[in-house]
Amino acid sequence: MLYYGVFPQTQNFSQLIHENTLKCTDVYNSIKIKDSQEC
Repeated sequence: MLYYGVFPQTQNFSQLIHENTLKCTDVYNSIKIKDSQEC
């Protein structure tokens, strides 16, 4: 959860990463890959 502390201003960005981290990784979140099932 490095991004959560790095970007405190963008709560939305942190929330997306938090949810995506459970599914995949922050990298996929940045790329916004639709195929999150393959993770």
